[in-house]
Amino acid sequence: TTFMLLEDQGTKRVVDICGLVSKGVVCYLERTMPVIIAFLVCGGWYVFVTAGWGTLICFIAGATLNLISARIGVSMTVQGTGRLAHSMGGWLPDALQIRA
Repeated sequence: TTFMLLEDQGTKRVVDICGLVSKGVVCYLERTMPVIIAFLVCGGWYVFVTAGWGTLICFIAGATLNLISARIGVSMTVQGTGRLAHSMGGWLPDALQIRA
């Protein structure tokens, strides 16, 4: 992740487009999150009724970690895509180089 953030973001146009895409993704996630949480509450109720408290706690922990990882993953993808688009304008082997 740190290496990706050090890469050149590209021209002003690429940065502007990535900013707009990022805002759109954040808006989409904020609007869909209540729907997802409603489904998780219904699923959590079903898990509690059929399996009890222990399984419900595991369900809540898993759902929370899943939502967090989805948010982080989408954010990293949007940031990386702009940098990849910029680097693809140059020499192909440099654009595809993976550094540890």
